[in-house]
Amino acid sequence: MLVLCVDLEASKAEFFKNFNIVTAAGGLVANSKKEILFIYRSNTWDLPKGGVEKGETIEETALREVAEECGIEDLKIDQFLITTYHFYYHKQNTIKVSHWFLMYSDYEGPLVPQEEEGITEVVFKN
Repeated sequence: MLVLCVDLEASKAEFFKNFNIVTAAGGLVANSKKEILFIYRSNTWDLPKGGVEKGETIEETALREVAEECGIEDLKIDQFLITTYHFYYHKQNTIKVSHWFLMYSDYEGPLVPQEEEGITEVVFKN
């Protein structure tokens, strides 16, 4: 979709008024073997992420969610990567705004999927 406008931020704010906005953060996590951390949920491989809790920064959310969903420790944020926008049109029109960070961890312990969130597997893959 191509949108032409004079004031991008004002146009975006006006567009977003039509949606419920959910803010999330997560990580692209690499280890010392240059493998990437993935979760398996709802028959899909994905990157760990989750919703912002009251009083948290986006960075704090990203670190907490990756740790909770994967049972991983020693996470460090290297840099911000990108913000993605996901549109959902079921019961309520929703835009999930996900902020992504490049992270590293030297953790070598067991990875534990957060089953109550529907995550059944957590692995590093290359």
